[in-house]
Amino acid sequence: MKIYTRPNETVVDFDHDPYLRGAAAATQRTYLSPTDAADLNDLAPRCPPISLVTLGWPRDTGAENIDELLCACRLILAMECCVIAFIRPARDARPPSFAECEQALHTAAERAGLAQVLQIVALSAPGEGDRFSYYSSAADAEHLTNDRTAAADRRAFHIDLLVYSPKTSRRG
Repeated sequence: MKIYTRPNETVVDFDHDPYLRGAAAATQRTYLSPTDAADLNDLAPRCPPISLVTLGWPRDTGAENIDELLCACRLILAMECCVIAFIRPARDARPPSFAECEQALHTAAERAGLAQVLQIVALSAPGEGDRFSYYSSAADAEHLTNDRTAAADRRAFHIDLLVYSPKTSRRG
């Protein structure tokens, strides 16, 4: 969080993560957890500058349109701010593939005037703690995932973080 925000700025979290809320409080950031995109217009004028928005995809509620959500985020962000979308395992009977999730996010980000600046693969394994691995290609990511996670349930230990900034931003 310290990379993307400064003290007295605001972190918006659509997933109500208690760890992120605690980290925001510990580092003097304002933490907001709206329930939908419409809440952003009401919250933004009453808080310190919003410098980071986090959201998981696919959404647990399944009701939110990713285009609407990213457009609302773009409207409240200053030029040097970021949206971090994390692709997580879906709980659906037929969950969308990583490629489907990534394509939906990239398309919605493009429409919202956001450009991808970074992709991070986060791997977690029992007893070893969390690890963040930066990679340069999809093949590298696949190798990291296969190498470090249990074959029976790889998705439980793997998450991709996609970092977006306004297209004219210099962050990244």
